Amino acid sequence: MVPDLATLGKALGGGVPISAVVGRKDLIELIVDGGVAFGGTFNGNPLSMAGANAALDVLGENDGAALAAANRQGEKLRDGLAERAAAHGIPCRTTGVRLRLLGSFHRARRAARSTATRWMTMGNCYACS
Repeated sequence: MVPDLATLGKALGGGVPISAVVGRKDLIELIVDGGVAFGGTFNGNPLSMAGANAALDVLGENDGAALAAANRQGEKLRDGLAERAAAHGIPCRTTGVRLRLLGSFHRARRAARSTATRWMTMGNCYACS
């Protein structure tokens, strides 16, 4: 599935505030040609643009080695969270793509929630440290 329009942000700017609207050429041209009003606090902000350029430069170095390493870390994080949860008897499913991590605990019983809370607050949760 390819969206007609999408919004991006956060990592795009390497830590500085930024967002982007991307999409089909015909739709983006409506904004560029002035047919659709588009405003924002950081539109064309020099610091945001410099942050985005710097982030892209770093991510592109060495054939994208930094991004590949970050993606491997995301996989290790998902696997590690699932392994730690299993070791403590906590039903957990992790999903995600590359660096993104989503985790959910499945048992709704109070004891399971209590164990999960204790486990995370003891610093055992990779996603929390």
